[in-house]
Amino acid sequence: MPPLGYVMTTERCHLTCAMCHFNGPSAVKKAGTLDPALVKKALTGRLPGEKIWFVATGEFFSDPNALLHLRTAVDLGLSPRVITHGQLLTPALIDEILAIGVNEILVSVDSIDSDRYAKVRRGGRLEVILDACAYLRGRKRDYPDLRVGVTAICFSKQPDERAIVEAFWRPRVDYLQFVSEYHDMFNFRRIFFVPEKRSDCRLELIPLPTGRIAPCCAIAIYAHDQDVSWLPHLAEDSPEEAYRKLCDMYDDPASPLGKICQTCNWWVQFHTNDRGETPIYQRVEFEGA
Repeated sequence: MPPLGYVMTTERCHLTCAMCHFNGPSAVKKAGTLDPALVKKALTGRLPGEKIWFVATGEFFSDPNALLHLRTAVDLGLSPRVITHGQLLTPALIDEILAIGVNEILVSVDSIDSDRYAKVRRGGRLEVILDACAYLRGRKRDYPDLRVGVTAICFSKQPDERAIVEAFWRPRVDYLQFVSEYHDMFNFRRIFFVPEKRSDCRLELIPLPTGRIAPCCAIAIYAHDQDVSWLPHLAEDSPEEAYRKLCDMYDDPASPLGKICQTCNWWVQFHTNDRGETPIYQRVEFEGA
């Protein structure tokens, strides 16, 4: 089966995050959701135990079919994981998703200061995240394989020192992932190191809320407000067919995808140094967490 990146199921979100391309203050908000039948089509035939990351261009748990998607993955013998802004993680929802079989949750958090967090995640509160992390910590007694992580975006004016951020999250989660901030859609600022030469991108299948299939995160962002009728559609193509089409376009500089790739530096996410780090992701594991 072709590599699967993320399954992005919905455009819906009740927050208006300052930096969000999809639901931010100046974004054109949409409310599409991926048909559950298409989610099942994307997942059918994948290897037993494969990790499946559910996320959204909005918020995954704003998808009315979110729990259905998780159950579908489990029924197919897969291991569902979730990326979320965490504002909907009540104890009741946490209990339900753990009972379904989710054993990893990654929460996007942009500041450890409550006021600053509220300015970035407009409509959200840091205290909700902290309560959810504390509750998840307690549930580890019943779910010892549960993993909880936090993603911290490295904003250009982020005043928090890395060591302070690490110390804050160490007793609360299992790992912390620092991520560089993208801008102008196709570029990054504050990358952790500069690669000596360009790496080839590793194309993946990323089903979008529209049913179209993006080959990477950059195209998933681009697809929100651009004509991407040239992307394969899950209703028309099998995952294998979609992957072949995307690979052909990637290899053709005159194709719609090829033209975009020439202006994009998201390839840095596929470059690793001798320590296994990429220019835009750095992960800190907390021992004994």
